[in-house]
Amino acid sequence: MATDDELANELQAWLVGERGFVVVNEPSLHDEAAVRIVDLARPPIIVRLVTDRGLWSIEVAGPDGHWVDLELWRDYLDGCGYSAGPSAFADCARILRARLDEITALASATDFAPTASRLAEVHRERAVARYGQAGGP
Repeated sequence: MATDDELANELQAWLVGERGFVVVNEPSLHDEAAVRIVDLARPPIIVRLVTDRGLWSIEVAGPDGHWVDLELWRDYLDGCGYSAGPSAFADCARILRARLDEITALASATDFAPTASRLAEVHRERAVARYGQAGGP
């Protein structure tokens, strides 16, 4: 079984090699915080791979530039306000591979505002379910 580091490298290679994304930042490593960020773009979305002290996550920004974690996009697409998450990184990599076209289609809409509003609602629903209070968008 591949490590999360190997999965992140495979995912980046797939996004660039097979899906037409380009790396838009110099992958940064903040030694003091042990954080590495790689942003990959193919309009209208940017995919961000982040490792924070060895734990990987995936965020996707639509045309509004707002970073949304991948599981929130999945919950939006599935029509639910809350999932058990957070998922293992291997599961998130599978979600991105399976749902990338759907996310891109949503971000390609002429009017992205309704999608952005619904993503914010799903985020608030998840915050209430997890923490008993609403979080920010």
